[in-house]
Amino acid sequence: MAKGYAKMSYNNTSEYRSDDESDFYATCDYLNDRSVEIVKVVVCAVIFITSTTGNTTVVIVVYKERRMRTTVNFLIVNMAVSDCLCAVIVIPKLITQIFTYPASWSITGAIGDALCRIMHFLQDVTVAVSLLSLLMIAVERYYATTCPVIANTIPRKRCGMMIALTWLMAFLMYATRFWTFNLSYPSRWKAQFAFTVGSSSLKTLSKHGK
Repeated sequence: MAKGYAKMSYNNTSEYRSDDESDFYATCDYLNDRSVEIVKVVVCAVIFITSTTGNTTVVIVVYKERRMRTTVNFLIVNMAVSDCLCAVIVIPKLITQIFTYPASWSITGAIGDALCRIMHFLQDVTVAVSLLSLLMIAVERYYATTCPVIANTIPRKRCGMMIALTWLMAFLMYATRFWTFNLSYPSRWKAQFAFTVGSSSLKTLSKHGK
């Protein structure tokens, strides 16, 4: 006797099940969640160590070697500092979310809300500073090629202004992070940050514990 099948429609999605209640759902997911978490943590740790060590070495070399103190190298130091800060800010947050849930935030209250905004602000600022430093290096190399006399006589004060300009531009670009991020407290979770636009909020919730 042929088996009957029931069609269930919801949210424009159709699912078919047989009368004997056989489950036709199938998922393609990680074989072992714990092993995947360990691999992610190891990769994050390697990135953190190499980033902090390499960028710190660049700063130390330029600081100790007087002949290395050129305009380009100062901009490279600026980029190294921003990259190092980015790793220090992002990697610990990623490791925490690996073992908890997406968008998790362990610090609550007014301090947690302030840190939520500041950390995301600095995270984007450091990336922008790296890109703007590359732009400044390209501009400096252009003048070194077209006007070598002018490029070779750039004073340190002007170089410092170029570096300060990269940070100022990055601050202005991402100042809205203080208004677009806030700390929310959805049910079943301790705290998470939410990206808000006006009165609406785009929250990312994990499906664990379903």
